[in-house]
Amino acid sequence: MPTRYQQMKYVTIIGGIVDLLLGLLKIAFGIFGHSQALFADGVHSLSDLATDAMVIVASKSSTQLPDEAHPYGHGRIETIFAAILAIILFAVGIGILFDAIHEILHQHFLKPSMSVLFVAAVSILLNEFLFRYTLRTAELLNSNLLRANAWHKRSDALASIVVLIGISGEMMGFHYFDAAAAIVVALMIIKMSFTMIWSNVRELIETGVDKKTLQALRKVIENTLGVQACHQLRTRLIGGQILIDVHVQLDPYLSLSEAHFIADHVEKNLMQYSHRIADVVVHMDPEDDDKLISVLNLPNRKTLEKTLKKRWAKLPGYQDIQKMNLHYLKGKIEIEIILPLKYAREPPQKIIQPYQEAVKNIPNIRSVKVYFDETFGV
Repeated sequence: MPTRYQQMKYVTIIGGIVDLLLGLLKIAFGIFGHSQALFADGVHSLSDLATDAMVIVASKSSTQLPDEAHPYGHGRIETIFAAILAIILFAVGIGILFDAIHEILHQHFLKPSMSVLFVAAVSILLNEFLFRYTLRTAELLNSNLLRANAWHKRSDALASIVVLIGISGEMMGFHYFDAAAAIVVALMIIKMSFTMIWSNVRELIETGVDKKTLQALRKVIENTLGVQACHQLRTRLIGGQILIDVHVQLDPYLSLSEAHFIADHVEKNLMQYSHRIADVVVHMDPEDDDKLISVLNLPNRKTLEKTLKKRWAKLPGYQDIQKMNLHYLKGKIEIEIILPLKYAREPPQKIIQPYQEAVKNIPNIRSVKVYFDETFGV
């Protein structure tokens, strides 16, 4: 199966060949057939050759694999070239607009020949074909660059329709029609290019996906087994692909491995939901840290162990503690200690309560729970 770059290159080369032939044909018939609108449309078609070349160069660069300097890949190259393409299109529209206004002001009108109607009609058919063919490939590959080039082709088809109307009016004796048609073509090109520029600028400044897509992504995440809720769901676009960062709230007493297992399934489900999603980063939260008290001011394990040693060193079983789990929740610490099963034979007031009483006046500690397990660690 052809690679993404090969498919983009193939469709763009076909468009380039048609643009070249059409551009030369329209310029020649525009000059000899006395139609400024057709001539302007021919210049527009030739300008597409530069953009076609840009599409090929950009598509090759943007499909390179991620490397050390570009860990997220090279998709931004496609976005940048799509923006440049749109700027060139904008400049072409401005040029055609000024030429047409100059023609009207100087009232230099010549009746177009019948042949220009035929050329304009051929241009409409070919450009509409190129638009549909290029857009279909763009949607298949999810390429903003190719999509921009497709709409460039559609602007050519629409421009040729206006040219056809303008030439017909000019031939019927309405002397401003040809120049007026050129102005309409120019305004259409300017509007289309401005829309394309804005779309790519939004991507360059890392605008996220639309609200509807965001809601769909949230639903996929929250429907993943084990996820209680999600927050801080953020997206960004790179070359038509979506990158996602999200915080998922899980049961705070899960093991790290199970929490990681759930996070992996969140990533898997998102990737399966849309082929546009290129990367997912999942942050696992034991609680909604957007709303609850921060635990950053609490002591870490090493500091806490020093404090507990002073309080617990002389308590029965301290030297035999097999494991201590710390849960940082709701701004406080919950402690779980595991002792050998032999200590379970002692009454609670001799083993469990002393550990709890020893830290009762430490405000950062919410609770101490003691468990017994003879086989722990075996």
